[in-house]
Amino acid sequence: MAAEIVSGSYRPGERWIVYCDDQYQLASVKDAISSAGIEDNFEYHSAMVGDRARTLDIFSKRGGVLVSIRCLDEGVDIPSVSHALILASSKNPREFIQRRGRVLRKAEGKALAHIHDVIVAPEMEDDDHGGGSILKGEMARAIEFGRHAINPGAVADLTVSWSQYTKPDTIAF
Repeated sequence: MAAEIVSGSYRPGERWIVYCDDQYQLASVKDAISSAGIEDNFEYHSAMVGDRARTLDIFSKRGGVLVSIRCLDEGVDIPSVSHALILASSKNPREFIQRRGRVLRKAEGKALAHIHDVIVAPEMEDDDHGGGSILKGEMARAIEFGRHAINPGAVADLTVSWSQYTKPDTIAF
């Protein structure tokens, strides 16, 4: 799915960040993006081989897709990033705000920020064993984020999607 989103929207020279959950997901996403023909993709995480500062410098100058695990949450300033794909959502509001902040910064020549926030819905049984509470948290975060977006129709789409997983009287955020 990540490769489809990136390859369908990425244009050479753009700066994308893809937030992954772990090394396995990072490797899978990086391989899929490469297979989709996007050669300018870099990995960025605390255990990476190579110079992280140099990687960010090349990415900042050349553009491409930076596939990351957690390292970009705080203390990194790349205002030219125009797109983010969040595959690893954080329940920690501070981390989520930091991730959005990487792409929402103003920069010369950047008019908009594009954020793709993937929500994975757990399979739920009739007597939901916690899946609904996880999904409810994810949907509440996405709807709150959508309320501040320039495409408020996304909130209506999210609410309709959420209604497929709940009883009509439980759609309150």
